[in-house]
Amino acid sequence: MTKKKLDPFTLPAEFRGYAYSEIVLGWETGRVRVKPGNFSRKVLEKSLEIFVLRIDSLADLRAEEDKPAPTKEHLVFLRGKSGYKGIFKRLRDTFAHGDFGSPEDGWIEIRHRYKQHREKIEQTRVFGKLKVDSLKRLVSFLEVSGGK
Repeated sequence: MTKKKLDPFTLPAEFRGYAYSEIVLGWETGRVRVKPGNFSRKVLEKSLEIFVLRIDSLADLRAEEDKPAPTKEHLVFLRGKSGYKGIFKRLRDTFAHGDFGSPEDGWIEIRHRYKQHREKIEQTRVFGKLKVDSLKRLVSFLEVSGGK
């Protein structure tokens, strides 16, 4: 499935600086250490009002990607080996590689795709559409849940 390329420059420089500092560097420096036992899909939905769906396989993620997008804020990500800890890693990948853009003022859309060593085509690892403020609340929530 081919999706339109997202343009990170549709978001203000201030936000791009935030994403690099809080998400990319947060991951790369180990400052953020998510403890998956501290939250779940229900906790994220109740606390942040964001529909978060963890998918266990690329095939299931591809099927989810082909469905109509939920009408509310959502984030769908490939679990990998780390369960909900994978949320932050997927966000890091998204913002480090510029796979985000703004479909409308105050919103952010993300869609990170890549091809691993033995894969033949790029495959989506995370996608979603959130209000910018909701994404910031999610990042803060993940930071607090991990402790220091």
